[in-house]
Amino acid sequence: MGRHQHDIDDLARMERICLDLAEESRVPGEAGALRALAANYGREAAKRTV
Repeated sequence: MGRHQHDIDDLARMERICLDLAEESRVPGEAGALRALAANYGREAAKRTV
């Protein structure tokens, strides 16, 4: 696997972790921040797949 694919996989993994943590969050504001962070990881991964 090339470095490029490895980076995409890492970004997708971080996106999933953030979404999972957002679902478990009980701290006000934290879930929204984690979802926003997940969206950033997802956008970056999508940019690298084209």
